[in-house]
Amino acid sequence: MATFAGSRNLAFVIRSSKIQGNGAFATRRIRKGDRIIEYLGECIDADESDIRYPDGEMGRHHTFLFSIGDGSRVLDAGPLEWPAKYVNHSCDPNCEALEEEDGRVFVHALKTIEKNQELLYDYAYERTPEHNEEDEVLYKCLCGSPKCRGSILAPPKPKKVKQAKVKQAKVKQAKEKQGKKKQDKKKQDKKSRKEKKARKALEAAATPAGTAVTTTGATDAARVTTRATKRVTTLATQSGTQSGTQPVTKRVTTLATKSGTQPVTKRVTRLATKPASKRATKTLPKGASKRATDAATRSKAAR
Repeated sequence: MATFAGSRNLAFVIRSSKIQGNGAFATRRIRKGDRIIEYLGECIDADESDIRYPDGEMGRHHTFLFSIGDGSRVLDAGPLEWPAKYVNHSCDPNCEALEEEDGRVFVHALKTIEKNQELLYDYAYERTPEHNEEDEVLYKCLCGSPKCRGSILAPPKPKKVKQAKVKQAKVKQAKEKQGKKKQDKKKQDKKSRKEKKARKALEAAATPAGTAVTTTGATDAARVTTRATKRVTTLATQSGTQSGTQPVTKRVTTLATKSGTQPVTKRVTRLATKPASKRATKTLPKGASKRATDAATRSKAAR
């Protein structure tokens, strides 16, 4: 276990790690968001860092460099005996290194870290178009996390699709959707025509049965008409006997109760609503009623 001057208040110790060399392990519970330690190192430019640590001479990349600002300056913690440089990389980290406005870098807890857990943050080395498969091997990751991307290089940036291509893709998608709708409509129309044709075929096959039903309906309507005629004749006879006048009639048309028959016409006879004597009086010439009454009186007196 390594010890450092002024490290009595540190929340971690340095000991051997399964990931890489030595690592930092929590000595107590560290809460999410806590500032753990500042990353200290010699500030040099990028060219000097390439001279100190030439990648071509390394079988596997191993440095203590931390790029700051716009990338033109680097903190080299290699010459210093400071514990922050032993915090290892992981593709699924529990810490993060943040640069403040004054250029200082601090390691913070991304989540709550329990005692004896190793402190890890994502190195995310800058990835350039010049990197190839050999670089992937050089910057190989050994974190062992299920989320491991296999390299300590930053994840590849998603390719930007030009706006014109996006628009073309949308137009193509809309056309395909419209074409599909037309095809579906054609299929539906074709299906409807087949169903209609099938219904017509069934109706044609069932024509004899339909005719029999229509004939039966006409016969029933004829019976109703006959009964109505007999009733009218009876009423007319009674009316003529009692009043001596012609019956008043009206023509009423009723629809047949069964499908396929013609309308049935029946004649309904109504008796006059006024008494027979009044009807007789209306048929006499003006003044005849009074003369008839006087004649009847004289005849009675003579008897």
